[in-house]
Amino acid sequence: MNTHQIIDVAYVTKRVNSDYYNKVNLPMPERPRNPSCDKRFTQYAHIADIKPDVYAQFQEAKRAYDLAKAEYDAALKAYNQESQRLEAEFWHDAAIACRVENHPKLGKLQHLAYEFGHSHGYATMWEYFSEMSDLLKDSSKN
Repeated sequence: MNTHQIIDVAYVTKRVNSDYYNKVNLPMPERPRNPSCDKRFTQYAHIADIKPDVYAQFQEAKRAYDLAKAEYDAALKAYNQESQRLEAEFWHDAAIACRVENHPKLGKLQHLAYEFGHSHGYATMWEYFSEMSDLLKDSSKN
């Protein structure tokens, strides 16, 4: 984030409208397929019925799956961390733009805006946040 940028309502609105807070610069990882679900290995009623060559194939598929799953978990963690960073940036920008960053009820405002708007995305959360933030401002200062 550019520290010289003035964060105001227009700035946050522009970022919300451009989908900035949703742009995770990492691909969503694809979960590997567990070989335990593969019909080649699940068609046997008892483990004793599994032929040695089929069992060896399963063991190799399981090792490959375990490696792929570890890579998937690491990639998913990185993806989620970046997504959470963008969400934290949204809340930070919203609080500064609405001039409520030090208000003791900021957490409650964020909670309400999230609860009412998250299913419709950042634009709706921003709408609720910016509208309800007026309730936190001291009217005697106007």
